Amino acid sequence: MACTYIIYSPSSDSFYVGSCLNFEERLEKHNSHYFSNAFTSKASDWITFVRIENLTQPEARFLEAFIKKTRNRDFYLKLKNNPEIALQIIREKMK
Repeated sequence: MACTYIIYSPSSDSFYVGSCLNFEERLEKHNSHYFSNAFTSKASDWITFVRIENLTQPEARFLEAFIKKTRNRDFYLKLKNNPEIALQIIREKMK
C-alpha cells in the first residue's frame, strides 16, 4: 500500500509533500540527500509531519497533487490534527 506524507525541516522551516510505497526508506533518502537536486536536499533534518497510509498508488498520488496545490501551512496543520480530512478529499474528489 502507498502513503502520502508531509515532512518538515526545522532548520529550513520548510514543508515537503510526497507519496511513496515505503515511507521509512523515502524519509531516509530525503535526509541523506539521495535526491541531490531535489527541494529536500537543502536540509538533513526532515521529520514526519503528517502521514496518510493504506492508500492505493492512484489515491496517494492524487492526494499528493491536491495537497501540493494548496501550498498552505494552515491546511497542513488541519491535516495533522484531523487526518480523516484526507480520506474525505479522496472520496469526494476522486469519484
